[in-house]
Amino acid sequence: MKRKKLAAVIRCARTFGPLTPMPDDVVKFLNSKTEGPYKFATILADKTRQLLALDRYERRTLSRRKFAIRAFDAVRRCADD
Repeated sequence: MKRKKLAAVIRCARTFGPLTPMPDDVVKFLNSKTEGPYKFATILADKTRQLLALDRYERRTLSRRKFAIRAFDAVRRCADD
């Protein structure tokens, strides 16, 4: 939500000039706070990149663990022979 608000400020500054007062609707948008399920959805949307990165790290960790177990089993099989 911070990005959207910052984009609105930048858009107004470029359109009307940096010293011109903000229009009332933009000020109302900047002062607004989301509530209820909309707040939860906004938080999830903001954290999507981080959640995707965590998912990648988790998949990579599981893959490394799988290869380590396979290597360990191969060494044990060789040692038993």
